Amino acid sequence: MKAEPKPSEELAAFLDFVDRCASRYNTAHSNTEQEDKRLQDLLHEIELAPDKAERNRAATRLQHSRKTRREDL
Repeated sequence: MKAEPKPSEELAAFLDFVDRCASRYNTAHSNTEQEDKRLQDLLHEIELAPDKAERNRAATRLQHSRKTRREDL
């Protein structure tokens, strides 16, 4: 028969879980913020592009940035 874990062990496991969740959240939040800043840079690049070819290149970079941001969520 399997022994039941002590309440202190269950609490410690839960607190470890909360710490891991907080750490993962902070990492994801930081990555999302970084991609949001990159998004603004790319939007300015598109807005100020001197020609269609440069605008298309910037739009492609924007597309990749958005995919990366969604992966981090």
